[in-house]
Amino acid sequence: MNSIVIWESLSILAGGQKVSLDILDALKDDYRCIFFVPEEGPLTKELTQRGVKYEIIPLGNYSVGKKGFKDIVKLFYNFPNVFKEAYHYIKKSKIDLIYS
Repeated sequence: MNSIVIWESLSILAGGQKVSLDILDALKDDYRCIFFVPEEGPLTKELTQRGVKYEIIPLGNYSVGKKGFKDIVKLFYNFPNVFKEAYHYIKKSKIDLIYS
């Protein structure tokens, strides 16, 4: 069975996360779906209730909506560790596709 990572940048249950759950529902019978989430929250509670595996990959905290200079600096600071952690998991687990 092919594996897909659904990468969420927030752990809340808002519009984007609900779309990701819809995608999960559409794919779960044919694919092994794993979520990357930044922290525990309402989304991880929903995933646990559905029996879906998730990995916490802390992205850092950023402004909602338009990003400022501070957000850009944080992104560049956090990116190497986030990339390394995600890359190792994807390689080890033989992930076929990333939805972000």
